[in-house]
Amino acid sequence: MLHVCQLLGPSTTWEQRVGVSQLIARLPRDKFATVLAATDQVTRLAFSGMRSVELVGRAGTSNLLAPAMFAAGLARWLSRRRIDFLHTWSVAGAFAGWLGLRGGRNARTRLVLELFDPGIPRRQIKLLRIIHALQPFPIICGSQTTRRRLMECGLPPDSCAVIRPGVDFAKITQWRSGPVRQALGLQAGEQAVVIPEPRCRRHAFWEACWAVELLQRVSGRFRLLLAGGFRESRRIARFLRGLPGEGGAVLPDTRVRFEELLAVADVLLVPSRGDLSTTCVAWAMAAGAVVIGSADYAVAELIAHKVNGLLFKRPPGNGTVVSIAELVHHSDAHQKIREVARAQAYEVFGIRRFVDQHVRVYENLLHGKPAAEGVIDSASL
Repeated sequence: MLHVCQLLGPSTTWEQRVGVSQLIARLPRDKFATVLAATDQVTRLAFSGMRSVELVGRAGTSNLLAPAMFAAGLARWLSRRRIDFLHTWSVAGAFAGWLGLRGGRNARTRLVLELFDPGIPRRQIKLLRIIHALQPFPIICGSQTTRRRLMECGLPPDSCAVIRPGVDFAKITQWRSGPVRQALGLQAGEQAVVIPEPRCRRHAFWEACWAVELLQRVSGRFRLLLAGGFRESRRIARFLRGLPGEGGAVLPDTRVRFEELLAVADVLLVPSRGDLSTTCVAWAMAAGAVVIGSADYAVAELIAHKVNGLLFKRPPGNGTVVSIAELVHHSDAHQKIREVARAQAYEVFGIRRFVDQHVRVYENLLHGKPAAEGVIDSASL
């Protein structure tokens, strides 16, 4: 029996939570025993509903760059639990794991890193390159854009394997036919538009929200679902609510998970400016929502214009709002795009494939093989 630890940290996102839950539920129980661990008390409490979450290192230690304090506690915990694979989901988590494993104190434990978002800060990539050179470990990438970004910064190709995210089609069907839309206050005939979680101002989230707000005030049939719990989403919501008249923005309760918003949405707007995680695109395709995104590498990797989605180029000045508004306004006329996208999602983003490819990476690591050996990008089949 091999023991796998899924290590979560303060920067854990919705897609990482979903990926962890899928691995916990579906890894072969005759081969793997999974432990869910957190690096700080806040994360532990946030994920306690999934299953029991163990706190590693020192209680209250949320700064993963406190080497002496965190590494010693993690090393003792790994040894006590006899962990074979330490699966981390962020560069900071990988650094924490590397600190706990350095010096050969846990020779049986092997480190694995998984990344969805290609927008990794340069300083984190530099740190990742340094620790990978000292102790090589596999890096699972959620897209080819993520893999290319790492390779451009000096990470070896053999260490980077592309595993597309898994989408729960059964859950999507349940949410679409359930009371979620009613709970959000959506009326019959209204188009629900959602954007990725606005965690920062790096992307054109404000322009996308403003475009939907304009459409709502003109036609009265568009509602913006703005994921809550983030400073940027609260900033946008304050601005929209300060406008005269009744707007179309909906700021759901934080207990409504982002994958539920994607499942009930009619349109997903991805106004990226460069690197952006595209897990939300996978879920929107599976839900039959029209994906409208900027023609950047990350989005164009999955979306072809007028085939399985709609793309726009960012014009100079404030023309982005107009470009988005024009595409959203006619999104309900693209039923064929929805059908093509949903059919492709069935082929590319299956949970079974997602889990099987992780098992292959674990086995490659166990037998000293390159991480990417036998792991084929399902989007290239």
